[in-house]
Amino acid sequence: MKEQWKLEVLLIYFNFLTIIFINFGSGFITTGSIGSNLRERRSIKNIIPEDYDINVFPPNEMPMKVSYSALVMGVEDIREIEEDISIEMNIRISWKDSRLAPLVRSLQNLSTVTTMSKRRLQQYILLQPSIINQIWVPDVYIDHLKDVDQPAVLSKPSSLRIHSDCTLRYSTRVTIIVSCPMDFHYYPADIQRCDVELKSYGYTEDKMILNWRDTFGANFAYPMEPHNYYLSLGNLNKFRSETLTGRKYSGLRFTVVLQRKLSFHIIQTFLPSILLVIVSWLSFLINIDTVPARTAVIMTCLLTLISMFSSVRQSTPNVSYVKALDIWMVVCVFFVFSTLVEFTVALKIKGMKLKPRKTLHLIPKSTLIVEEVEVGNELISTKVMVPEEKSLPIPPPFTPPNVRTRNEEIVETMETVSSLVIPLVFILFNCIYWPWLIFSSEYLEVETQESIL
Repeated sequence: MKEQWKLEVLLIYFNFLTIIFINFGSGFITTGSIGSNLRERRSIKNIIPEDYDINVFPPNEMPMKVSYSALVMGVEDIREIEEDISIEMNIRISWKDSRLAPLVRSLQNLSTVTTMSKRRLQQYILLQPSIINQIWVPDVYIDHLKDVDQPAVLSKPSSLRIHSDCTLRYSTRVTIIVSCPMDFHYYPADIQRCDVELKSYGYTEDKMILNWRDTFGANFAYPMEPHNYYLSLGNLNKFRSETLTGRKYSGLRFTVVLQRKLSFHIIQTFLPSILLVIVSWLSFLINIDTVPARTAVIMTCLLTLISMFSSVRQSTPNVSYVKALDIWMVVCVFFVFSTLVEFTVALKIKGMKLKPRKTLHLIPKSTLIVEEVEVGNELISTKVMVPEEKSLPIPPPFTPPNVRTRNEEIVETMETVSSLVIPLVFILFNCIYWPWLIFSSEYLEVETQESIL
């Protein structure tokens, strides 16, 4: 029993030593790796030259050329009432700083650079984006910017590269909200052009010139099509902004073109309104004497049109000028109203009666007759008024049955002419309205741009 007890004690002691040895070894390895990381961090921190001044403009060839490229990942929100759009995009900025030549040479000697990275040193080295706060960067801003956001999970999506010729390339993904003045004269066939302008804030064009990157510029990452618009990019050009003091600054501009889809309004607005106008014309087939039925048809169409257009206006931008949709709404209401006016005038004309002739009361003519009567020996004369004729009223003119009066003929002619003229005028209006809407708004002249992926 004693030997067995000693054996168990030895086993426990041996296990205890084994655990201590393993923990000590792992701690040693961990400590070594931490020390190595600290040395590497110190090396990366010290690779920027000591005499480097972040406030001094790089001593490059004047003017410095700063290249840009933009990759639009999505147009997320188009707010017509606020007149702005939200764009998610990748922005890449390239510039050259010859003062960072020691940085490239130092990176080549770091132990953290792998064999594969050493093979690619002739192209670029990937650095931590936080180094961007320790070096000079171009002072470029986006004009008419309302808000900017940078999505992140663990770290912000950005990268920094330095090439062997001291060219730096900074890339980041941002979501920007840009003001976009919109013109709704040709709504719903309107085309909105939202400019995104990149400008230099402090350096004039004699020190810094902004250029689009060769063969890139601004592009869509993939084909995208919001529910109510066709998207395209245009006007990839350079421009020059001049202040009141005469200073000139370089800038870049690309335009997001928003072409509204007509299919929604054709189905929701134009076709229903055309059908209601046609239904109002069917009232011409109803006998004019059936006043309640004909009035109900016309008033139902009129009130339905007004209600439909009121709901449409609630979803359209409120502007002080007349839109193309407003013209269509007013004209449709006018044609239905003209049908009601024609019916009212026809009823009025038919209800008019000929003025009856006044009854002539003839004043009877009387003749004075003196009669003498002998009474005894005396003659007594008596005067008697004898009427010659009696007054008789003149009867109204006789109208034979099944014979139309002149008013009924006028009403029938009016109904026939109106049932032909009103539809023809509406067709003529459509022949003028749609070509004017399509060609004046340049709706068919917008060119779409394909994505680069």
